[in-house]
Amino acid sequence: MQTKKWSAIEQATSVVTGFLIAQGLILHILPLFDLREITIDESILISVIFTSVSFCRGYMFRRLFNKLHKRKETK
Repeated sequence: MQTKKWSAIEQATSVVTGFLIAQGLILHILPLFDLREITIDESILISVIFTSVSFCRGYMFRRLFNKLHKRKETK
């Protein structure tokens, strides 16, 4: 079973790489859909919001599945 600390480290690694990918996508994809050009500051803010949600979602699911796995092992 994975500890809470390692769950957080794994999720943080995943989220940081996702953040970097999101930065590139936001700056290049939004204009393709005729959405206005956005500034770097706006792009970073959008990425921070989505990254925070992604971290929480991933961490909670990781802990949930670890808990379910542990419960299954004790039966």
